[in-house]
Amino acid sequence: MKRLLILLLVVSLMVSMTLIGFGCKEEAAEEEEVVAEEEAVAEEEAVAEEEEVVTINVLIDDREGHRKVSEELLPDFESMTGIDVNIELLPETEMMSKINIDLLSGTATYDVVMTGFMTEFAYIEGGLLEPLNDYIANKIDSAIGFNPGYIPESGAMADDIHVKDGIRYGMPLMITVIHDSLMYRADWLDEKGITLSDIPLTTEVEAAAAALTDKENGVYGWAMRGTRTQNAWTFCPIAEQYGATILNMDTFIPTVNEPEMVEALEWYTMMNQNYGPPDVANYGWYETMEALATGKVAMIQDADVLIYYALDVEGCVLQGKVGTKVMAQQPGYTKPVIGVYSWALSIPSSSTSKDAAWKFVQWFLTDDIARVATWATTPEVTKSNFDKVEVYPGEEPAFNATVENVENMSAEVYSVRKLPESAEIMDIFSAAVSASCSGDKEPQAALDDAYDEIYNLMDLKGYYE
Repeated sequence: MKRLLILLLVVSLMVSMTLIGFGCKEEAAEEEEVVAEEEAVAEEEAVAEEEEVVTINVLIDDREGHRKVSEELLPDFESMTGIDVNIELLPETEMMSKINIDLLSGTATYDVVMTGFMTEFAYIEGGLLEPLNDYIANKIDSAIGFNPGYIPESGAMADDIHVKDGIRYGMPLMITVIHDSLMYRADWLDEKGITLSDIPLTTEVEAAAAALTDKENGVYGWAMRGTRTQNAWTFCPIAEQYGATILNMDTFIPTVNEPEMVEALEWYTMMNQNYGPPDVANYGWYETMEALATGKVAMIQDADVLIYYALDVEGCVLQGKVGTKVMAQQPGYTKPVIGVYSWALSIPSSSTSKDAAWKFVQWFLTDDIARVATWATTPEVTKSNFDKVEVYPGEEPAFNATVENVENMSAEVYSVRKLPESAEIMDIFSAAVSASCSGDKEPQAALDDAYDEIYNLMDLKGYYE
C-alpha cells in the first residue's frame, strides 16, 4: 500500500510538471505570436510611411510653354521623385492677385509660386518667402540634373533681384528679361520704304506707326500694354527716359505727378490712342503678343522674350517677317535706357512640403525643361530660344538686341519695389496709367489722383511722422 501511494504521488508530480511545461510552452508561444504581430504591424506602418505620396501645389502663369510642361513632361518628374504635383495655370494678373491673397493669409495652399521682383520685397519683409541659401548650398539633387551655376554672379540680377541682405528668396526664371525691346513687322516697313536707326528714336517710331496704321482694314501701327497691373512694367522704362520717378526715396514724398512723368504718360497714351487698336487699354502681355503675332499690329514695345513666345500663338505669321531693336529712345540720348524685369520661383514659408517643393524648383530650372517652358535661364538656353525666330532678310538676329540691352539695363525707376508698400504703390500707379490709356482721365489728372493716394498710403504707414 505504501508503495502504491508513493507511485501515485510520483505519477501525480509527473503529470503536474508536464502540464506546467505545456502551460509554459503555450504562454511562450502566445508571447512569440504577439511579438510577431507587433513587428508585422510596425513593418507595415514603416512601409506605408515610405510609400506615402507627397503632393505639392504649384501656381504659375498660363502660357503655352507651361502647358506643355504640365501636360507632357510633369509625369517624368513625378515618376522620378514619387512626388505628385498639381500645377495651376492662371493669367498673369489673376495669378498675381491669388498669390498675394494666399501669401498674406498664410493659408499654405501653394508650395511653389511665381513671384515678380516688384512685389518680392514686400513678401520678404513679411517673412512670407522661404530663404533658399541653405537649399542651394546643401540640398541640390544631382539626379534631377539642376545646375545652380546659372544664377548670375554679378550685376543687379545677382545681388539686387530676388535677394535681400545676401539671402536669396527666389530662383530666377530668366537671367535677363528686358523691358523693353522694339519688335516690328520689318516686311511692312520695307514695303513703305521706312528704315529705323540702330537705336531708334521715339520720333521715328511715331512716324512709322502713323504710316502703318490702316484702321479701315483693322491694322494698327502700335500697341503697348494698357491694362492695370501690367502696364507699369512697359511704361516705367519710358518714364525713366524722361527723368521721371514715382517716389522720392529720401523723403518718401510722391513725385508721380511732376512734369517729367506727365510728359512721359502723355506720349504713352498718345501712341496707344492714335495708333493702337480700339481695345488697347485692356491689353496685357498676351493681347499685345497676339496682336503682333497675327498681323493686327505692326510694332510693339515689350519684354524681349515676347518675340519667341509669340511663335506659339495660334495663327502666328511672324516667321521671316520680323525685326527687333532696342527700345525707342527720346531724342538727345546717347545710349539706350533699358528697363529690367524678372520672374522667379519661390517657396512660401507656410509650405508644409518645402523639400519636395525644392525638388520641383530644381527640375523646372533644368535646361531641358526651361527650353520647353521657354524661360531664359542659362545663356545657352536664352540664345536657343531667340534662335527660333526667323527675322526678315537684312535684319539682325533677335538675340543681338538682347545682348545690347543687357549692357544698358537699369532698374532705377523701380526703386519703390524695395519698400514693404511696393505692391500697393505700383497698383495705384498702374491704375493711373490705365485711366489715361482708356481716356477716362487726362494724364495730369490721373497722376494727380495717384499722388494723393500714394501720399495718403505713406502717411498712414507712418513715413511722415
